[in-house]
Amino acid sequence: MTTAYSYIRFSTPAQLKGDSLRRQLAKAERFAVDHGLILDTSHCDLGRSAFTGQHRTKGALANFLAMVRAGEIARNSWLIVENIDRLSRENTWDALGLFREIIEAGLTVASLIDDMIYDLASLRNRPEMMVTLNAALTKAHRESADKADRLQEVWAEKRAGIEGGGRR
Repeated sequence: MTTAYSYIRFSTPAQLKGDSLRRQLAKAERFAVDHGLILDTSHCDLGRSAFTGQHRTKGALANFLAMVRAGEIARNSWLIVENIDRLSRENTWDALGLFREIIEAGLTVASLIDDMIYDLASLRNRPEMMVTLNAALTKAHRESADKADRLQEVWAEKRAGIEGGGRR
């Protein structure tokens, strides 16, 4: 049987108190059963942002990529993510490079939220899939960039309030 590796990620440790871990695991488990795959759930970045790319160099995704590069993950294995934004929220160019590395290593990537399954053959034979992928990667980055901008504005207001003698 073929192995599927779920990659579960969320950005802040506080999200561990919510439903993100259970939800992502349950979706991966359902997908693996439906597709006759053996599921490996050992790759979790709980409280690690995907916006800066740090998850590529530290943590579970970094370990998974090292295993892919070393040939320890078999070609024709699957990587399951709840949504493409779990894999990366970096700028589109860098996110696409990560995605391409995984696909060119012979893996199939399943994005569960939109029922997209990406592999090298489908991306070569169905170029419209690249449009969908680029749109998803761009959206993921834009959402994180907008959130970062809003947080900077809030903190700037708080600092201005404190410097002005007020409390905010």
